[in-house]
This record gives sequence, structure tokens and C-alpha cells, in this order.
Amino acid sequence: MKPHIDRFVTPVRRRLQNKVPTITVDALWYLLKPGTLAYYQYTGEWIGCVIMRVKGKVNPNFGSRKIIRWNIHVWFLSFSGGLFRAYTQSDQDPELQTKHLIYQYEGEQDVTTLKVVPKEFWDAIDNGARREQFEARGARKLKLMNPAFQQLGHKGESLERKKRLVRKARPFSSSFRSIY
Repeated sequence: MKPHIDRFVTPVRRRLQNKVPTITVDALWYLLKPGTLAYYQYTGEWIGCVIMRVKGKVNPNFGSRKIIRWNIHVWFLSFSGGLFRAYTQSDQDPELQTKHLIYQYEGEQDVTTLKVVPKEFWDAIDNGARREQFEARGARKLKLMNPAFQQLGHKGESLERKKRLVRKARPFSSSFRSIY
């Protein structure tokens, strides 16, 4: 198997080791592996994400096995009262969750110009500045999740003030009595 795998993988590795790493559309399967930490531009802001699934789409009308686009599914951590796994929406179809498309292109393309960029390639360009920025933002969010910063709602007694006891009023009579 090794000679057959090396025939495909060796040229891809050579392109990725260039000063400016490049990739062909047919080799995106090697670059965007599930579980890879990556960056994605979502609603105008770069976010950190994890690649869930990558699937090549073939045009059935032409009968060829040539990939016309890649469907990339990602997730990221979000916060809304607690941490949870969140999914982005596609630029082309807002109803379709988590799918981002990279259409067929000719020749090689710089890895950092893709819609989803693996963390290791972007960190090599900016020496980890974006990653450090994300880590600092995450640390601030975790600090704010500390129970000391949370607002709570409570009905009942508190340490500062005991709940006043109120007796039920008796039916109205001619003589006035205090109900407290």
C-alpha cells in the first residue's frame, strides 16, 4: 500500500512545505482532516473551530469522478449561560447548518486564502499571534463564568433580611385589629 499512498501524498507534502504553502483542490482531503483545529471567518470575524467532516461533491451529470466542490463541516465552542458546541451556517444556504463550500479551482492556491485554514499554517505565518489572542479571549470568558460574577434570581429569605411573616386577615369586623 505504501507505494500507492506515497504517489498521492508526497506531492501534497512538498507543496505544503513551501515558503508559501499551497494546495490543489484534489488534495484538500489531506489538508482538512476531521479533528483538525482551524480558523474560519464567520460573520466577518475569525473564530477558532474544529473540522468535523469533509466530503467531496462530484457532479453526477458529467459522469466523471472529478470533485466540483468540498463540503466542510465545522463546530466551535460558544457561550450563552454555559459552554456548548455551536455550529456555523453556510454562506450560500443559511438553513443548512455547519456546511461551508470550497468550489473547484485551477492549479494551486495559497492555504491561507481558503475559507477554513488549519491552525498550524496560520500560526506559522503570524507566529501564533491569532492563537494567543483567542486564548486570552477564552481566559476572559472563563473568568466571567466564575460564580462570583453571575447574577442569580431568588425568591425567599436572604441573609440580609428575613421574610416578613404575614398573618391572614380575619373577616372584616366592627372592631379594628392589627393583622401584623
